[in-house]
Amino acid sequence: MKHKLGYVALFVVVFAVSAIVHLPASVVLKSVPLPSGLELQGVQGSWWQGSASQVRWQHSNLGALNWQLQWSSLLSAEAKVAVRFGRGSDLDVRGKGMVGYTFSGPFAEDMVVSAPAEKVVQSLHLPLPINAMGQVELTLRDYRYGSPWCRAASGNLVWAQSAIQSPLGDLQLGPVMAEVGCEDNVLNVKGGQQSGQVSSEFSAQINANRRFTAQAWFKPGAEFPNSMAEQLKYLPRPDGQGRFQFSRQGQL
Repeated sequence: MKHKLGYVALFVVVFAVSAIVHLPASVVLKSVPLPSGLELQGVQGSWWQGSASQVRWQHSNLGALNWQLQWSSLLSAEAKVAVRFGRGSDLDVRGKGMVGYTFSGPFAEDMVVSAPAEKVVQSLHLPLPINAMGQVELTLRDYRYGSPWCRAASGNLVWAQSAIQSPLGDLQLGPVMAEVGCEDNVLNVKGGQQSGQVSSEFSAQINANRRFTAQAWFKPGAEFPNSMAEQLKYLPRPDGQGRFQFSRQGQL
């Protein structure tokens, strides 16, 4: 009799584990509190390994998504998932890294997201007839979500093979690099670039109310295009180091 009960108990355990492992992802997602503005459509597979045909963030299509649970993360009371996304996105975005959830909320680690600079500039709807070349890549070493932006974050932004095309001329910028961070929903970015045509530095800060402040300067180099040099006379005079400085603040 004891052996029979043991077999029954083993069967129940195996059945329960199998049911949990193969639980459809669409069922699990209905009970998971996703960040505001995040939508997953066309969900298939299980909760530990599956896909979504489309991910939407703040009404933007980020493309398809594939994920796989890292089982070892459950030992530390957190759910960590390896993800890859971007196929079919509106902005040609591609991304991969780790995302997860703890009792403190969603987080991301070692996340790399890239997109063509041309698509990024188009999404900004700038009031200037300019086009950007190259590839923009954002690396988030660590990100902790906190409404509406983030509780904490650190990473860097790189614009490789960067160039700007405008009616006044073209600029070859060289690598543009910046450090990005967040603390208590205050976003910060600081960086610069240098090439034979121009050098510059910039910084900006955005708070949870979408108020921003920004500072920047640029200095023409020996190879600065003549067509653009003629327009410098319309700008405020440069400082003693030949740098044209700008600052701005407002509401996004």
